[in-house]
Amino acid sequence: IPSIKVGDGFVTINLIAGTWSGQTGPIQSLTGVNTMTVELATGGRVLLPAPSGHNVFLYVVRGEVNVSEETAREFQLVELENDGDDVALSALRDSIVIFGHAAPLNEPVVARGPFVMNTQQEIVDAARDYYAGKFR
Repeated sequence: IPSIKVGDGFVTINLIAGTWSGQTGPIQSLTGVNTMTVELATGGRVLLPAPSGHNVFLYVVRGEVNVSEETAREFQLVELENDGDDVALSALRDSIVIFGHAAPLNEPVVARGPFVMNTQQEIVDAARDYYAGKFR
């Protein structure tokens, strides 16, 4: 996973999927998901891309950050608007954040156990196939 220092070195981007600053993450997404972890030392600042029309989120794994002028704390999920504004992120203390964005699927999502499908019947079918040994 590429580790990219940003600005004055107070921020490191660990690029999982998608692109950042001319580099591409090792995970090739079939649906155009962009995912990275962002490590920020106290006082570190970064501007993250939030393309128009994409669902954008971040999850604070450790620390405390300001997200576009709102405070987000450890274990907090932040869902952002899809209006195309960049996301200003700054660390109030040493922090690790998971950040991602992707075009919306615009289809129903049903989850049960390890299975994620579009309908409850597809979940039942997937579970039946799994227990019958059809997944290898």
